[in-house]
Amino acid sequence: MDRLLLLSALATAVAVDDAAPRPSRAPLPTTLVPWGSPLAAPTAPCTWGGRAHALDWNLTTSVPGSRQCFPNLFAADQPLEFPYPRSSYNYDLDPPVVGPRVQVQWTNGVTNVTAPVAAFDYRTFEMTGDELLFHALPDAPGVYRLAVQAFDWDRASSECRACLAVTDQVRPRATVARAGLCGASTTAPYSPEALAAADDRVRALVRYRATATNNDACSDRRCDAVTVAQTGFLSAFPTAVVDGANAAVDAVPDGWLGCLAAPLSARERQRLTTPLALVDDARECRRSCSYFVALQELYTPFRCGAPPGRPTCAGAASETCALMQAVVLPASHLVARVAVKLKATAGHIADPAAAFPGAGYLPPSARHLHLAIPCYPTNASFSSFCADTVEWRVSDLFELSAELNASQPWGFDAAAPLVTWFVQQGPAWVAVADNKRLAFDKFQDTLVFRAMTPCGQVGEDIAWTVFSHRAEALSVDAWWNSLWSCGGCNVPKADFSVCRFRFDPTSPLVSAMLHPPASCRDAAGRSCRNGCLARGQCNGRSTAASCGQQAGATWCDARGSALLAAAVPRYSLRSLQCVWQYANTSSANWSVAVDVAVDTAFALKLRNADATELSVSCTLTFDPDTGEPAVVKTRSLALSLRNCDGPRFEDHALAFVKDRCDASWRPGVGRQPAPRQACAGHLVFPSTTDAAATVLLTPADDLACCSGPVAAFSCQPLPGHPGLKQCQRADTATALLAAEPQAWPPVALAASLALVFVLVRRRRQPSDTDLSRPLIDGDRC
Repeated sequence: MDRLLLLSALATAVAVDDAAPRPSRAPLPTTLVPWGSPLAAPTAPCTWGGRAHALDWNLTTSVPGSRQCFPNLFAADQPLEFPYPRSSYNYDLDPPVVGPRVQVQWTNGVTNVTAPVAAFDYRTFEMTGDELLFHALPDAPGVYRLAVQAFDWDRASSECRACLAVTDQVRPRATVARAGLCGASTTAPYSPEALAAADDRVRALVRYRATATNNDACSDRRCDAVTVAQTGFLSAFPTAVVDGANAAVDAVPDGWLGCLAAPLSARERQRLTTPLALVDDARECRRSCSYFVALQELYTPFRCGAPPGRPTCAGAASETCALMQAVVLPASHLVARVAVKLKATAGHIADPAAAFPGAGYLPPSARHLHLAIPCYPTNASFSSFCADTVEWRVSDLFELSAELNASQPWGFDAAAPLVTWFVQQGPAWVAVADNKRLAFDKFQDTLVFRAMTPCGQVGEDIAWTVFSHRAEALSVDAWWNSLWSCGGCNVPKADFSVCRFRFDPTSPLVSAMLHPPASCRDAAGRSCRNGCLARGQCNGRSTAASCGQQAGATWCDARGSALLAAAVPRYSLRSLQCVWQYANTSSANWSVAVDVAVDTAFALKLRNADATELSVSCTLTFDPDTGEPAVVKTRSLALSLRNCDGPRFEDHALAFVKDRCDASWRPGVGRQPAPRQACAGHLVFPSTTDAAATVLLTPADDLACCSGPVAAFSCQPLPGHPGLKQCQRADTATALLAAEPQAWPPVALAASLALVFVLVRRRRQPSDTDLSRPLIDGDRC
């Protein structure tokens, strides 16, 4: 007992000062003080690992062990290494007693709730103090203030205080593979299969969100960014955005499934039924749905010595997933088919083969339209087929129809509001309106119809060939156009194109032209009854007697049969005189004997230009058997020829051409064609490179070809083209003749066919035509 009292009297208390720095271990006093005297020196302050008594801990990675939010920060060598209190008694060696103790207490800095005091004997605290403190705190983010105080029997140390602030910086992370999903962009034609595949990808994106992993014990609730943006058909920007952030993590947000198959909005329906102004105004009808998920959670930043921050929604920058899906709506999904048919009341010639025997005209079912137009030689615009006065409304001639696709899911009940019709006559496309009028300024023209929706073209272009038959006693248009067959491209690897001329004076078409029958149908093809048919007009007030006194008139009875016809002249072809002419040059003459059949071809040299403009004009002289003056008509055929070959690599054996073949430009029989140029037959070419004149050369003998030192060329027949020959190597020509059958059998030229070479040094003047009308440049095939 005496010993205990002596030790008690000599015990020195260790005071703890929160604010002062301290060593890692407080040294025990080595000097005894007299009995009952106060301590001679102040006590050392407490320490928490030798560092500041406050620690802001950011959780950035997973913590090993059973606790998730922070590791044991109170262990040795950790930022908050626990304090090591010493008693004034030697409790390290003596058995523990109840009175001397170490008390631990902590307070939640967010809620200001203080936990009950926990007391430990010295030995237990000294051995496991870090674990005691670590497990005393909740496993959660927050601010925790700790106080440790040591007690002897009748004395206590000062409180040793510390602060720990834990902030969760670990964010949700996906466990689903991102490849093929995140960042994917798919576009497919609209179809049930495409819609089903799109919804499958949406479900995969839902799984991406639902299966994300996180340190749940340390996390607040999820606050993912979840959106879908739909861009409607014919829109450039999103037209609807749905925020799905409030959807449960494992639920499908509103508007995700079926986004691409959603019903048409009012804006989409309005745009799909708005007529197009121009043929190229159609665009791709594309509807897209863009999905976006950002894995995020709410977290609160905590700091010692500061009030708690506001909850913030945040996520890792890498933990986002964007998916774009689109479908394209083809025009055929809206409109199944379109058609252009002649109206029954179109006023056309229903049976052109019967009206023009021997012409070989096709019926309207072949999309050929024959019009009998009230255009007479006395009309000022007869040469342009009276196009300034004779017009046709599209709606009077054609019936344009469209059929709705029965499987379209958009609720349309008719195809007409979806379709804008366009027609092309020449290079320009124009929209077809109820009052759209057409005029035809040449014998044969082409109308191309195109049905357009805002989503593109329906079907293929529909072409109609239109023949305009003028009201004249002697109609030569059909016969003239049957004479020529000309290509628009060059012969492969050659510098010339081929134009074929075929004339047979005994053909049915010539007979029908020269011997026009009396007819009781007017210019519109209608039957004339009880009237006088003259100049294509039926005069019902005339009498048979007065009708018989009119030249070219026919009296028609009540059945529409010709009973009394005035003298209908019959004609014979006296001459056919033609000229060939390059644009802006003088011309070359060519005459044809008209009493024999001719089947021949012309080699037309192309100029070094994008297009070679060339024409052939013929003056036709007819003698009527009535003794009246001759009828002279002029018809022209305009050609635009192009080189349809592309650049190529040639044999080095042809390198000699540039040095040896200057004679290929000579205009007469001294001309020496270069390899692959025409060397026999009817050769049409410009006199010089600047085309001062047009030359027609028909040599009696084959021209000598220009050859090189190792490559000999000779004049060889050009397969498929009667009378024409081309400079070719002998082995090549033999192979070509063996491989290509002749599509046009050669026809021996009649001895009376006058083919002369003429180089005209003056510009051509227009020829006289019937009734002194000007040259008809628009009459072409």
